[in-house]
Amino acid sequence: MGGEAWRDCDIRFVVRLFVDFDPVRPRGAASTDAELGAAVSRCNHFVAAQTAIGWPDTALGISGNGAHALYRCRIHATPDLAHQLADLYRRWRDEWSDGSVEFDPTVRNPGRICRLYGTINRKGNATADRPHRVSSLVVPPVWSGVSPEQIAMAAKLSRPLPPRGLVTLRAPALTLIGSANYATLDVAAWFEAHGLYKHQKGAGIHAVHCPWTFEHSTRSSAHSADTVIFDARLPKLWPRFFCHHAHCAGRGIADVMALWGDADTYCASTFREQRR
Repeated sequence: MGGEAWRDCDIRFVVRLFVDFDPVRPRGAASTDAELGAAVSRCNHFVAAQTAIGWPDTALGISGNGAHALYRCRIHATPDLAHQLADLYRRWRDEWSDGSVEFDPTVRNPGRICRLYGTINRKGNATADRPHRVSSLVVPPVWSGVSPEQIAMAAKLSRPLPPRGLVTLRAPALTLIGSANYATLDVAAWFEAHGLYKHQKGAGIHAVHCPWTFEHSTRSSAHSADTVIFDARLPKLWPRFFCHHAHCAGRGIADVMALWGDADTYCASTFREQRR
């Protein structure tokens, strides 16, 4: 190519589906910790929703200011795929964007490049509340690919919009969180102790019974995976909880902590122990 950037028409196969969540913030500025946390939480909810409809595990990244999910695939880069992804990413934008976090629908093209993980994101001037951060990526032990059929199904699937403020923890959860380092929570053992564990679904993914199953309009079978939990995979981030039922829209791991009140017992360390 003589050193020139590759164009979309130069790409024969799409091998990654890149998903990008950016917090709403002043233009040209780095994210605050709270803004970055909102983007990471929204990305986690998105991944959980895709897992609930059968998509495989994904690599999770932090650009320094926002959150990424990278799905593996190998699909011919045809015009039909381009139109399919355009529709899918527009729908994802409408479902997952609001006034605090935005889903970027433009990152779907085959020639797209993204940040080199492990480098420092130096957007804007670094300040105490808007620091420059090192980008990072965590790849699952088993990184299976998304099939063309799964993409086609997702493009046609119609789901209700998630409630706005999806990443905001409910007030009871905030008051009941204790002193443990919840990044070390053994979430599978915790659910098993409460008699709600079903089976392992994939690397770091577990099917469970929902703690609020009595609110559901339909019963969950022993073999279904409509409610899942995820082991903590990125440093300093908590495990995740996702239930596909409408009654549980917006509920996360902190809501389970608030309901049961014993999460500290299943953590390997406290914040004090972590700082030593």
